Amino acid sequence: MATSTPEEPQSVTPSQYHHYVPRFLLRNYAVHKDGFKPSTKKSGKGKSPQPQKLNLLDLESGELKQAWLSKNFGLQDMYRDFDKANPDQHKLEKQFSNLEEKASQILRTIKARFEAGKPEIQLSREEKGKLRKFLFIMLYRNRTFHSRFNKSKEEYDADDRESMLRYMEEKGFSHPRDVWFANISAFMNAEIDINNYDPADPEGGVIKIKALKTKLESQAYPMDAMWFWKNLQASFLSFCTPSAADDEFLMTQNAYSVFEGPNNIT
Repeated sequence: MATSTPEEPQSVTPSQYHHYVPRFLLRNYAVHKDGFKPSTKKSGKGKSPQPQKLNLLDLESGELKQAWLSKNFGLQDMYRDFDKANPDQHKLEKQFSNLEEKASQILRTIKARFEAGKPEIQLSREEKGKLRKFLFIMLYRNRTFHSRFNKSKEEYDADDRESMLRYMEEKGFSHPRDVWFANISAFMNAEIDINNYDPADPEGGVIKIKALKTKLESQAYPMDAMWFWKNLQASFLSFCTPSAADDEFLMTQNAYSVFEGPNNIT
């Protein structure tokens, strides 16, 4: 089993800044640099550049600052596989980019219809599946999970330590971070829709879903695989907007994925 060792600094692979909040979402919060006056020209030579700054509130000093969008809501080499035998150490980040592009197309369509005053929008089963998968992975790839898995086997101290170490032993993983990478990859590649679903045969649909769950649990850490399916099947998609047009959303480094409700099933 190939393993990643983030402590190894020497590699021909260049370092990258990996966002855990995609840039296509951060651009909704982007502003121009203080003092910059954008041109009113909308196209052609000399048109105004897209804003690339974020307004950030430093909670310790209470100061409002500006910082580059490209260097916030991420970590250096967050998803990099440092295994020297891996010719593509940023493979996981590339997979993220592919999923993000699909999700961004769906969200842009929803946003455009909302801004046009449309009362509703219909999504296909495939589109809903992609969006649900994207939202779960957004939750699963954040700083909290990086902190949970980016430790040695001896230092791993999450509540599931006993079952995690047993799983690592069974699967041949030597570092918790490799489990995280394998889980994320499995979730991104998971088949979640049922092709040729027949509403007249609900029992057949249940059988197919059970088969898909079993397959995923063989490819990812079972406890997290169950959580993945729970999010896909036991929750509703919803979109929230401010009640007043002048109200704003605030997004924090650690709480953008906060959720309510139980986080386990007993």
